[in-house]
Amino acid sequence: MNKIEKKRINDLYKISSCLTNLKIHHVIFDGALLGFIREKNLIKWDWDAEISMRYSEYKENLIKIIETIDKLQIGSIKLNNSYENPKLTINQNDFKYTLQPFHYSKDKKIIFRKLYKYPAKYLDEISKFKINDYVFPIPKNPEDLLELEYGKNWRIPLKSTDKDEYLNSQVYTRKNNKLFIKIFKFSE
Repeated sequence: MNKIEKKRINDLYKISSCLTNLKIHHVIFDGALLGFIREKNLIKWDWDAEISMRYSEYKENLIKIIETIDKLQIGSIKLNNSYENPKLTINQNDFKYTLQPFHYSKDKKIIFRKLYKYPAKYLDEISKFKINDYVFPIPKNPEDLLELEYGKNWRIPLKSTDKDEYLNSQVYTRKNNKLFIKIFKFSE
């Protein structure tokens, strides 16, 4: 692991620790999880690391989250405070960390945000994953999630920035946006 990779893992750990200290349930998700499981590191050519959490905890603690992460001085903070696609991004020169809150369906079986939907168990049920001396919360049965998200060939690296090429349509699709709108209108 080179110096840049060590710094990225260290910064991700600092962010995760802040959330843990604030008692916010969270997991390493998406491409960051793929890197952890497949490469025992973040993916070298990836541009971000994702941390998922519950929207209710995110909303309730947003000011504390921003203040705590700002004290880390690891990057500039950008907030998208929309209901359908909330996220907090910590930007560095060539990399970013994204906190992505998920909403729950009425029956609590699905988590969703604009364009994305997953079984809720991947956010609710966690296990631990160790890289170097750092321990991170990850979804229980991460291989099942990665197969759902990236398909049966998730172990084969695919260098692409086109989500339609590497994400499974069960998880990421324009249709999910229509589902979100229906659920959002129903919940109002």
